[in-house]
Amino acid sequence: MWGHWFLTAKITTYEVSQELYVTDKENFVTQFPQGAGASRVQTIRNRLIIAQFPQKALDNIHTGQRALIRLDGPGKQTIQATVVKLEKASVELQAKINATVPNPFQEGDGGEVKIEVEHVTPAVLMLRASGLLTETPPLSSSRRY
Repeated sequence: MWGHWFLTAKITTYEVSQELYVTDKENFVTQFPQGAGASRVQTIRNRLIIAQFPQKALDNIHTGQRALIRLDGPGKQTIQATVVKLEKASVELQAKINATVPNPFQEGDGGEVKIEVEHVTPAVLMLRASGLLTETPPLSSSRRY
């Protein structure tokens, strides 16, 4: 049983931003949510977020990866986002939230971003720590199962 866990359990590793900036770039999209049928329309708020990362971290970040945004301020909300563009020292992310809930974003707000960069097993972590495994292929994009 432990052997199975050691070889198959997935541990997510993240790159964490040094700085986050909430822009004023926002748009709304009306769509039919999956599984809700044609009788229910949902309006989604898309907000552009910019996060600063060290160069070493940018080497592990690619468009399409999932991220978690943790906003400073009251409530310290955590919001899911997706990497949409890479710049020299920053990453642009798009956060999608239901437009019927209160807007958690205020232009200029700060916080941090954690971007999923890799899923590894405990065995891979042990091999890396021992120096027996130095490279593994990068995670190209996250998928939900």
